[in-house]
Amino acid sequence: MTRKKKLPVVKVAEQEAAAAVAGSLPAEVAIALDDVAGAIREGLLAFCASAGLLAVSQIMNEEMTAKVGPKGKHDPDRTATRNGSAPGSVVLGGRTVPLRRPRPAP
Repeated sequence: MTRKKKLPVVKVAEQEAAAAVAGSLPAEVAIALDDVAGAIREGLLAFCASAGLLAVSQIMNEEMTAKVGPKGKHDPDRTATRNGSAPGSVVLGGRTVPLRRPRPAP
């Protein structure tokens, strides 16, 4: 029998309701909550950027395999070969991130 795991439900408060709650908190707690919110925001951006880089890398590898064939497999009818990699970059999260892109040789 498979058990279903219960997940906590997170409700997003309206901005006015959140401001009313934050207004009743001591200043130290409000500052700490601002710090936590900033850390969560930065962590989410880092997670999204790394997931984006992984997706770009997989897409480039799939395109290379489609053009050249699987890596390490001999194919006498092959018309293109792998020729190392070259420096490249992609913009993720408003930042230019360096990466290595594969180079096919015709």
